[in-house]
Amino acid sequence: MSCSRRCGGRRRRRRSRRTDGLNNLGEYAFGRNARVGDNFALSTAGTTTVGIDRFLTITFTRRHKALDVTYTIESTDNLSGAWTPTTEQVGTATDLGNGIEQVTFRDSLPQGTTHRFIRVRAGI
Repeated sequence: MSCSRRCGGRRRRRRSRRTDGLNNLGEYAFGRNARVGDNFALSTAGTTTVGIDRFLTITFTRRHKALDVTYTIESTDNLSGAWTPTTEQVGTATDLGNGIEQVTFRDSLPQGTTHRFIRVRAGI
């Protein structure tokens, strides 16, 4: 079922009545149940090594082959500065069933002497 049908016009942007704080688009995009207040993290940060460099990673669940949701992974070294998109997927997606998969992406720049930050955004 598409987000346009599940998220519904006016209700799509409303906050859920549960305690997890996600609106209906967030619930749909990240494979959550909109009727349950599940308070586990949307994503997990980690690191991966490529050659001699360490990269910041982000792991999250998403709709498998969703045509109605876009996922943008971005990184920065300054939270008040510009965010740069990255498309560096680590490994292959893990099928979790029910049309949901878990994926990991890495920063395009290695960790160095400055802090790095990474996030995922979902939109329609």
